[in-house]
Amino acid sequence: MIHHIDAAVESFVRQVVGVPNHVADVVFMAPSAITDSSMARPTFAIYLWQIVPHHSLSRGGFEDHLVGPRPARRPPSPFLKFRYFITVSAGEARDEHALLGEILTSVLAHDKFPQETLPEPLKGLRIGLELADEGEEFPESLLEANKIRLGLSITIAVPAEIGQWIQRGAPIESVALSASSIASPTPARASGTDEQALRRRRDGSAIVMEGRSESSKETPT
Repeated sequence: MIHHIDAAVESFVRQVVGVPNHVADVVFMAPSAITDSSMARPTFAIYLWQIVPHHSLSRGGFEDHLVGPRPARRPPSPFLKFRYFITVSAGEARDEHALLGEILTSVLAHDKFPQETLPEPLKGLRIGLELADEGEEFPESLLEANKIRLGLSITIAVPAEIGQWIQRGAPIESVALSASSIASPTPARASGTDEQALRRRRDGSAIVMEGRSESSKETPT
């Protein structure tokens, strides 16, 4: 995983910051190992100095997913903080500040790595990117007194995809649907052969049901 994050950081410098190969080198080493005399051209020194849990992004419960036709679940992926310190060696402080300024602007403009900068194993993941909070920056005590350089401390939030999906339940093979209807009741008819069915007529806003017609009523004896 670590080398994939390194590759994403270098790709970010190349593609997003806009530092092509012929302009500057990118190396992964401690800033104290960089000397101006040892560098033939501007060099970005990117140093991974700490990996710690990212507690604020921790989640409980389970993650649910479909693995083929079967539902599956796993514990949520833990998040990690990758803390990098980036310095530039360019011979002159003015050039170093200009290059660091380009990185600063790019980091401030992105809260995550663009997908095109991620290596294939990290595609589809959200890799967070931000400047390190106060108190989380690279400690000056780790720099040699005579090799202190201006640098940027960045924090990268990485989901550790280490959990295995556990299938549960039987595979879903088919889905069946059924529908039914209720027939409307048939209006009742009179039992006699000389009786007519009930008739409806509208009286204003009301509907009035009428019985047999006058011609079909029995004549009194």
